[in-house]
Amino acid sequence: MRIEGISLAVPSLCITNCDIISKVREANSTLPPHIVNRYCRVLKQLLLHAGADTRYVRDRDRGETAFELIVDAVHSALRKADLKPEQLDLLIFCGVGRGF
Repeated sequence: MRIEGISLAVPSLCITNCDIISKVREANSTLPPHIVNRYCRVLKQLLLHAGADTRYVRDRDRGETAFELIVDAVHSALRKADLKPEQLDLLIFCGVGRGF
């Protein structure tokens, strides 16, 4: 077996930890401020321990789908390998999201 091409596709929408905390504040604006502040402090610590400051998610407003990202990555790998789909013997897909 020989690997001819490798490619990836990353969702287009970048969300930071600050974005997540802002969305939580906004979604809970009807709660008393001291409770929202406590939630946000805990959330900030949890996000800090997760080790990532940014996350990439599909832009649902633009209709971005997991399948679309997979197809884009496959086409990119085929171009890099200078192959046509009918020339493939094996395609390996690895994903880290729940969207598919």
